[in-house]
This record gives sequence, structure tokens and C-alpha cells, in this order.
Amino acid sequence: MPKIVFKIDMKIDGVIARIRSIQKDLEQSTREEGLDRIGRKHVIFLRKRYRKMSAGGGEWPDLAQETKDSKRSRKIATNPDAILREGDALYNALNYRVWRKSVQIGYAGRGTGKRHPRSKKTIRELASIHARGGGKLPQRIIVPDVSTSQDRSMVRTMSKVVREVLAKNK
Repeated sequence: MPKIVFKIDMKIDGVIARIRSIQKDLEQSTREEGLDRIGRKHVIFLRKRYRKMSAGGGEWPDLAQETKDSKRSRKIATNPDAILREGDALYNALNYRVWRKSVQIGYAGRGTGKRHPRSKKTIRELASIHARGGGKLPQRIIVPDVSTSQDRSMVRTMSKVVREVLAKNK
């Protein structure tokens, strides 16, 4: 009569130690590398969006004619019709930082607490003012909420990092 049961004996301690090692690598490497990659990718997205919006190709309201005239007369901008591009302090300060098991994207890291070159306010404060709008200043959201497609992109990025870490630990 053929056997219908078979038995495998092995030392489970070695397997458990290996699983714990992989788990530790996944927790540290994956989180840090994954969040770093997500931060880099999202800043690229934000800067691309910023360039499009500042050129008048998005949902940001156009500059008032008096603002355009003022920029032309003062000759302070290469393109007086460009929105939020004088000196590019707001654009250049878009960044990210990995911090406490998370990634902060937008005006989160170094340089955003510095004063704007032509204002008494910090870059972060100016970005917040533009995001809120108010009075004569129209709302111009620089760092929008994460969309569903960006959310999926972040999941794909983390999945790729997990696969790379697992492949490293074979």
C-alpha cells in the first residue's frame, strides 16, 4: 500500500533565526529606503506640477494685470506672467525628509524655515499663505492632497523595495 503521509524533520531554530533576520532587514531597510524613494518621486511630481501651474497650465488663477505690470516695470522677473516664480525660492524649497517612520513631503526639511529673500516671512509661511489665499490673494495650492494614482505609485514603490530586500537576503 502506498504511503499517504510523509514527515519532514528539521531544526526549526535556524529557520526562525533566518525569518527574524529578514524581518529586521525589512523593517529597517525597507522603511528607510522606501520612504526615501517615495519622497524623491513625490518631490519630482510636485516640481513638475509647480512648473505647469506657474506657466498658467493648471488650476492656479492667473496673475492680476496690475501684478504683471508691476513685475514688468521693476524688471524683476524673466517672465512677468509666471506665477510664484520670482527668484524661485518657493520652487527650490520643495523637498522631503524621512522622519520617525514617515516621510514629510513639501516644505518639510532644511531651508524651509529660512526667511524668503524679499520678505520678513519664512518660505514655509509664504507657502501656507498662498495655499490658503485670502483678500486679494487667490488660493494657489502648491502641495495638494495625495491622489489615488499617487497613492498606488507609493504602494508600488514600497513593494519594489520589499522585493529587492528579500532578493538580497536569499
